[in-house]
Amino acid sequence: MEKELDKLIQQWACTQRSQISGRQAECGHHIVRRANKLTRWNIRNIMPLTYEEHYFLHNNNVDFRTKEQIAYYEENKNKSWHGLITKEFMLEKKKELCNILN
Repeated sequence: MEKELDKLIQQWACTQRSQISGRQAECGHHIVRRANKLTRWNIRNIMPLTYEEHYFLHNNNVDFRTKEQIAYYEENKNKSWHGLITKEFMLEKKKELCNILN
């Protein structure tokens, strides 16, 4: 299920324009680390970028986040599951992403 959700979130990112250049996005960069599954598949946690921009972002000490994205990061960086049932959570995220893409 994780791979399917990862694919859906990247599909969404590729329908957007790059946050940096405005060109057609080719991937989505996670603002809050991918390891945080509560935010991993939330489109608010995705920064659409080209592959070149994504590489540059990871290999240079730059920050292209908007004020809203910084606030989102600060609010969500330390959140945990708090007893959520993984399968139910993932199914809900899949439903949300499929609705956005359709």
